[in-house]
Amino acid sequence: MQHFIECQQAHHHHLSIGARKKQPYAFLYRVLSGQALVRLGKQEWMVEANEMFWLPFDCLAALTCFPGCQLQWVQLSPRVQAPRPSQAGFVSLSPLTLSLLDALQTNHPHLNEKAQSLALNLLAEILVDSAMTLIQPATKKLNLSRAMGDFEKTKQSATLTSETQQVLLARMAFRAKRSGQKLSVVSAELNLTEADVETLCQRQFGQNYASI
Repeated sequence: MQHFIECQQAHHHHLSIGARKKQPYAFLYRVLSGQALVRLGKQEWMVEANEMFWLPFDCLAALTCFPGCQLQWVQLSPRVQAPRPSQAGFVSLSPLTLSLLDALQTNHPHLNEKAQSLALNLLAEILVDSAMTLIQPATKKLNLSRAMGDFEKTKQSATLTSETQQVLLARMAFRAKRSGQKLSVVSAELNLTEADVETLCQRQFGQNYASI
């Protein structure tokens, strides 16, 4: 079973932007610290520290990790019996599942190869047996999702934090650069000076606009 399941962890020092695509795998994302964004269709959800988000098999989604985000994720192969829930969203986990995820963190001092194999086996069995409960997003999450959607259209917000606005602007610049747009065009679209765009890219990506 352990060949059909992987548990990994990453610390994103800079803004990380994933492509929107269908994955043949199922994913359970757990934010250990910081924030991440999961886009599903036209909606985007902010996943914060100690929150978990489930993506079933063949789900069309994209993941964006804020600078400083520590993310743990479980990847399940299609060869594993399809776990539940069958739709994407925030989930709560049983205490046993959380304990296994804690044990599988890369900085755990007592986890040898054999113990990791046993933990992965047990985790796969638990996830297949519906250890996750889909939870409805709180009103705060719904409002935040709407605010982020509005910001992408207006480039203005009275409710989003400065950090979130900077991440969203940097992501717009990243996508524009990948589509071949020049710095002068991007700065005009974002209502920023060219110098501001360069500063934004350095802070979020650790690189200038030409290099992202």
